[in-house]
Amino acid sequence: MEKLKDSLGIKGTLRILDANTRTILYQKDNMVVNLGLAYIVDRMKTVPPDPIGWIEVGTGTTPVDPLDTALETPLLRKAVTDLDTDNNILTVETLYARFEAIAVWKECGMFNASSGGTMVNRINIDFNKTGDDAVIVQFTVTLNRF
Repeated sequence: MEKLKDSLGIKGTLRILDANTRTILYQKDNMVVNLGLAYIVDRMKTVPPDPIGWIEVGTGTTPVDPLDTALETPLLRKAVTDLDTDNNILTVETLYARFEAIAVWKECGMFNASSGGTMVNRINIDFNKTGDDAVIVQFTVTLNRF
């Protein structure tokens, strides 16, 4: 008898897009941290946790660890402007206007609360956000069989 192999995997990707043209300015895969994995499983219970609703950028440089629960040096957490699911892919977007979060971004994460809450993922990045940049921070989380 043939054994069934059915393993699931989760992949996160961050994109920073030009807000006017939606051209990709930066792209990198990211880690879904341990609390993020637990959050996803908790969504299958009868009383799900609060939905993802915020993206935060920061300037911390500590490497990502699965045990991370917050950004190292938060700069600005903003409410999600677009959230959608399609074909086992969650897409979450937030707009950062020209005058917001001007700095060299070194980290970014997705959260389910306006402060504190559960951090689903974290990524180390190197993106110089200037006062001339209006950008969309877009996370995708894909759950698939591998």
